[in-house]
Amino acid sequence: MQRLGIIDIGSNSIRLIIFEIFIDAVFRQIHESKEMVRLGQTKDAMQNLSMEKMIYAIETLKVYLQLCKAFEVDEIICTATEAVRRAPNKAEFLNMVNTQAGLKIRILTGIEEAYYDYYAVIHTMNLQNCLIMDIGGSSTELVLMENKKIINSISLPIGALSITEMFNLNNVIGAYEMEEMGKFIMYYLLRIDWLKSNLPLVGIGGSFRNLSKIDRKLKKYPYDNIHNYQMSNDSANIIFDLLRNKTLKQRASVKGLSQDRVDIFCGALAILVTLLEYTKIEEIRISRAGLREGLAYENIFNGNKPVDNILDISLHNLIHVYKIDRKHAEHVWNSVYKLYHQLEEMFSINENMDNILKTAALLHDCGICINYENHHKHSFYIILNSPIYGLSHKELIIAASVAALHRKEDLKILASYQTLLNIDEIQNIRKLGLLLRIAEGLDKRHDQTIYKIECCADNNIFSIRVFSKMDAVNKVNDIKNMQKCFKENFNINLQIEQVNGSHSIEKKFI
Repeated sequence: MQRLGIIDIGSNSIRLIIFEIFIDAVFRQIHESKEMVRLGQTKDAMQNLSMEKMIYAIETLKVYLQLCKAFEVDEIICTATEAVRRAPNKAEFLNMVNTQAGLKIRILTGIEEAYYDYYAVIHTMNLQNCLIMDIGGSSTELVLMENKKIINSISLPIGALSITEMFNLNNVIGAYEMEEMGKFIMYYLLRIDWLKSNLPLVGIGGSFRNLSKIDRKLKKYPYDNIHNYQMSNDSANIIFDLLRNKTLKQRASVKGLSQDRVDIFCGALAILVTLLEYTKIEEIRISRAGLREGLAYENIFNGNKPVDNILDISLHNLIHVYKIDRKHAEHVWNSVYKLYHQLEEMFSINENMDNILKTAALLHDCGICINYENHHKHSFYIILNSPIYGLSHKELIIAASVAALHRKEDLKILASYQTLLNIDEIQNIRKLGLLLRIAEGLDKRHDQTIYKIECCADNNIFSIRVFSKMDAVNKVNDIKNMQKCFKENFNINLQIEQVNGSHSIEKKFI
């Protein structure tokens, strides 16, 4: 086991994240710290880093080093971006950090920043094509991704801090300021000939995270998950208009807007809405992962090409982290997969049901890590709040709900999220939950006695043939007890029979 610390010295904040890395590329984040240093905030015409800010930054780095020591971190990667990169006195700062904190800083180029943003997105979002945008304090990175590969990237020397300082955005932003800002930002955008309109925009950074928080508050969105939150360009423009017509004091009262970002948030939104207007992009997705995670993933995966299936990697991680009985989880997944695909025509499907079922089946027992009693309810919470990549918010809610129904049908757990689901989706959850209960019943003792099942639907009967190493009559009877519920959900009769004899284990897993 190794512990890795990533320190990101940005123009606005300095952040630390710590990862625990196990064998076979299993990892989890165990700590995060943030300090709003505003290193890129300067009144120096030469854009020198001020001595006050440099001292503040070094004191922050010393605290982070103490945290790394407390967490027994084996390796620290420390990077700096635009504020340090452009500063004429950067050598002085680097020397001060090395002398006073004993830390060496790697200054990233703009293209490297863009690459690590891409590397984070490709490992946490299930997208083939998108435009990635990272609005920092002093720079904005844009990356065009097609077929999961970088096609073009650029780092623009404008950010939330610089736009705010240049156009004095601390009060109501009038028509003149809007026009001048638009012209200034468009000066940079017009020089990029590869921007496209028919792609989703993936937003990275604190400004995008705040944007999603405000939007979720306005819409009373019930799921408290920033990553992969989706919103429209209209929503972004509405929020910008709401804030630009307020004073700084009035903005501070807007729900979802962090107090340490109140003064620069409109600067970030000005860059965003100008890009949206220019490209006509309609869909925005928020990424919780960015440069720091990209650096970590490069280390975890040894700089190899991006992994093929981010959902499988997520599930592999969580099975290890939550100490799930892998053999039992795989057995349940194999069984429920077969059951579902024989009954697929009886579902109203819009989502990727295989991925939903895989997540529910492999993680249905994860709640045991909290307490066995009511562990199905704990599993619901854990699935909704774990780093599971490759599923939309709705798919995660469905997967968590199906997992929660693996012991009994109780839809009360869904109450807070029903506004995000339609009647057909709730009915799908009931049916999938029942199939998961059947699959769980086929390996209730976690002994894989039942090594194969055959099933088919014919003449108003769904028959399951159970092939067992030895007598499994108790398990078969458990399934028979679900016949009434099966009839209610699928409107056909359930029939089950047992076959004993020689066996060869079937396997189907990630």
